[in-house]
Amino acid sequence: MSVFYSRNPFGWLLSMAFSLGLLALLWVTVGHNIVDDVKSDTARQGGGGPESGRIVNEENFAPVVEALRGKVGAGAQLLSVTMRATSVEFVVRDGGKAKGYRSDDGSTDLDSVGVNLYGPGTVAESAWPIAKLDAAGPEKIAAAISRKESGDFNLTIATLERQTNGSLLWDMKGTVGGRGVAYVAAPNGRDVDVFNPVSPRQSAVPSGVTNIQDCIKSANNDPAELQACAQGIGG
Repeated sequence: MSVFYSRNPFGWLLSMAFSLGLLALLWVTVGHNIVDDVKSDTARQGGGGPESGRIVNEENFAPVVEALRGKVGAGAQLLSVTMRATSVEFVVRDGGKAKGYRSDDGSTDLDSVGVNLYGPGTVAESAWPIAKLDAAGPEKIAAAISRKESGDFNLTIATLERQTNGSLLWDMKGTVGGRGVAYVAAPNGRDVDVFNPVSPRQSAVPSGVTNIQDCIKSANNDPAELQACAQGIGG
């Protein structure tokens, strides 16, 4: 035998209204915050979000730099610093080799990471003193790019390393309004220029070679001057 129960339509509507009200309350108190957190995290992953939360901000980068100095010493030498929107990696000279450390989300608890060395030159030629790592540099560069581009610069990747010509430069790439931009600057954040591979400052040609090229150009085909340039090559 089957038994059927009839439900009061008014009670059903009241229950539905209560459920909808509860969902609305949950959205206001919890769901909306979750969506905001997701949006904020997405912006941060892309180098954006509040400036106070960006890794280029000196207040966020300085403690990481201090943690590195505490780990490797104030007299250590670096080979490179690679900064991304939510992480920083340091390659530190270790004699003729190198070792790496990584900070995620501004953490001062640095993790050891593997290092693969590549490119021209020796470790000694590529190394530079940790004292040249200015924690204020990245923020100054980002601000300068924003001014030059008339928009908010969002970091994608930045690298501080010695160029083949001997210059120590920040190479900073990112977006402004969804458009890709690339700039270089001194370690202290000054002399911010648009990336230009043929610029003498940014050229991959060693400085000694460019000096010889300048000498030959200045000689203006004068035999004596050209001979002097050749003697300069021979030392």
